[in-house]
Amino acid sequence: MTASKPVGMVGLGLMGSALTERLISAGLGVAGFDVDAEKQRAWGRLGGSGAASLEEVAGLCDSIFLAVFDTAQVEQVVESGLLLAAGRGSGKIILCASTCDPDRIDALARRMAPHGIHLLDTPISGTSEQVRQGRGVALVGGDAGKLDEVTRILDAVFPSYFHTGPAGSAGRTKLAINLILGLNRPGARGRACLCGAPGA
Repeated sequence: MTASKPVGMVGLGLMGSALTERLISAGLGVAGFDVDAEKQRAWGRLGGSGAASLEEVAGLCDSIFLAVFDTAQVEQVVESGLLLAAGRGSGKIILCASTCDPDRIDALARRMAPHGIHLLDTPISGTSEQVRQGRGVALVGGDAGKLDEVTRILDAVFPSYFHTGPAGSAGRTKLAINLILGLNRPGARGRACLCGAPGA
C-alpha cells in the first residue's frame, strides 16, 4: 500500500461520512463516491476528494472502504465495478464495513482472490456517531497479512479492532454479539422493573 495515496470510500451516507471524518482528522486523504449525487455533494464539504465513478476510486486508491447498504450492494460494487476497474493482480484491499451475510462475503472473497484483490470483512460495532467520536470498534475477517498492510488506516478510525479469522468470520462474530445483546435486553428490563417496584 502506498502511504501517499488516498483511502477510497464507496457509500457516503452516515457511516461513510463518519469514517471519512476520522481518516481526514488523522491526516489521510480520502477519495469518495456515491451513486446519490446529493450525498456526494454533502460529503464533499467534509474535505474529501469526490470521485466521478467507481473506476476513478479504483484508479486512485489501493485501499477502499465499502459503506453501502447491504450484501447485494457490496457484491454489485465489487463485481460490477471495482474488479473490472482495478484489473488483475492489483493487490488492492477492500474493507467491507457493511454488516453482511457472512457466507456470501466468504464466497465473494473467494471469487476475488484469483483477481489478486483482497477482501477484509470489517463490520463495525457502534453507530455512525460513535465512530465519528472515535468510539467504534471493528471486527476484521480475512488474511492477517493484508490486515497488517492497513493498520495505519484502521488505527486512524478505531480505538480497537480484532482479527477474527477468515473473511466472513467477522460478520458471524458480530451477528453472535448482536444476538447475545438482544437476548439480554428483555431480562435487563425485567430486572430493572422488579428493582423499581414498590416494596422491592
